[in-house]
Amino acid sequence: MKMSRLLAALALVVSAPQAFAELLNDVQPKFEQYHVDIYHGVLHPLKGYSKDRDGYWRDSNGKTVDAPEINFAGSYYISAHSCGTGCRYYTMNSMITGEESDVLRMFASTEPPPRTKEGYPFITELVTKADSRMIVARYIIEAGDKQLCRERIFLLDEKNRITPITKTQQTTCRD
Repeated sequence: MKMSRLLAALALVVSAPQAFAELLNDVQPKFEQYHVDIYHGVLHPLKGYSKDRDGYWRDSNGKTVDAPEINFAGSYYISAHSCGTGCRYYTMNSMITGEESDVLRMFASTEPPPRTKEGYPFITELVTKADSRMIVARYIIEAGDKQLCRERIFLLDEKNRITPITKTQQTTCRD
């Protein structure tokens, strides 16, 4: 009798971390939970963006950017801009009005780069979807001879503020 209880307790201890990890994965926010309709009206031309003669889109600094299109929260264009090696910043423009917001300045990686609390330099990569108010901030950390990755999830609220909805969590690095 004692042996079967011991085996049952051992099975619980061994399976609990996996079950807990699955539970955490189930409660992780999903883009679909923050769905918005995509604007289908006339898109406003954005100041400082132009297409060169080779068909590449460029920002006001002449750096290549993705083609302006709605890629966030139903009516916004988020663009990553290069400012040198390991340096980037993000802009968010309304495709309805053409206005630019500085709400993404917290995600900039400047020279020298920002550092984690452990002292490692990192850059931030933003992941968005056109029909969602959710942003995933992926922090790519250079920790000596290895790369670490962390993520934190944010939401755009009704007042166009970006607010975190999760804590920063360790994650698997993606290519």
